[in-house]
Amino acid sequence: MVKKDILASSRKLRRKRIALRTGVLVIVALFLCAGFVGLFYIQKFRIQKVSAKGNYALNKKEIIENISDSLNGKYFGIFPRDNIFIIPKEEIKSNLLAAFPRVKSVFLNRDFPNSLFVEIKERKPAALFCENNESALPALPNQGEPTDKSTYRQGKCSFVGEDGFIFGKAALFSGNVYLKFYREGGGNGKTITQLKNLMEFVKLASKENIKITKIILAGEELRKFYTSEGWYILLNNNNDTQITFENLKLALENKIKENRKYLDYIDLRFGNKVYYKFK
Repeated sequence: MVKKDILASSRKLRRKRIALRTGVLVIVALFLCAGFVGLFYIQKFRIQKVSAKGNYALNKKEIIENISDSLNGKYFGIFPRDNIFIIPKEEIKSNLLAAFPRVKSVFLNRDFPNSLFVEIKERKPAALFCENNESALPALPNQGEPTDKSTYRQGKCSFVGEDGFIFGKAALFSGNVYLKFYREGGGNGKTITQLKNLMEFVKLASKENIKITKIILAGEELRKFYTSEGWYILLNNNNDTQITFENLKLALENKIKENRKYLDYIDLRFGNKVYYKFK
C-alpha cells in the first residue's frame, strides 16, 4: 500500500514538472514572439518620409497621399505596413497606376532607415481622343453618301499616350496642337490599337503635303483619315503602313492628278487595289 502511494506521488510530481516546463516554454515563446513583433514597431525603421519625383502634370501632394494610404494599417492585424523592411511595394505601384492613369510606370527605392523615394514616369501625350457630340458620324461609302465630311464638334477630349492608352482630360485646344481621334457611334475602350502605325501614316502623308486633321475609329478595324482638303482615306488596322502609303501616292499622281480637288474619298483597304470616288 505504501509502495503504491509512493508511485502515485512520483507520477503526480512528474506531471507537475512537465506542466511547469511546458508553461515556461510557452511563456518564453510568447516573449520571443512579442519581441520579434516589437522589432517591427521600432520607430527608427518605420517610414517617416515619402518623396516623389518624375511628375510634371500630376500633383505631387496627391501622389504622396496615395502612397501614405497604402502604408496605413497592419498585416494580419499585427505587423505595421509602414515598416521599411516589409512595405507593400507591389500594392503601392498598383494603387498609383489605378489612381493616376497618366502614370506609365513606378519605381520604388528604400533609403534606410526610414525614407521611401518614388519615381514615376508619366505618359506623354501623342494625340487626343474626343467624345463626339453629333448624333451620327458620316456613313461608310457603301452605306450611302457621307454627310458632314469636314467638321466634327470637338466635345470632351482626353490625351492619348504613345502606347495608345487613353488617359486624363485635356483642355480645349483652339488649334490643331494634337491630332484628334473620334470613335464612330461613341463606344468604349481605353486604348487605340495600332496607334504607332496610324501616326506613322500621318507622318508619311505630311511629307507629301497631305495634312490629316482627324481620324475616325469605325469599329474594330476600319480607320478614316480626314484631310484638310476635304477628302478622306479609308484604311484597315492591319494594312501595311509603307505599302499603303505608296499606293496612295501612286493613286494621287497617276489616276487622280488634277482632279484631286473633286475627290471625296480613297479606299486603300484592299492591298494594291485602290478605289476612289469623286464628289
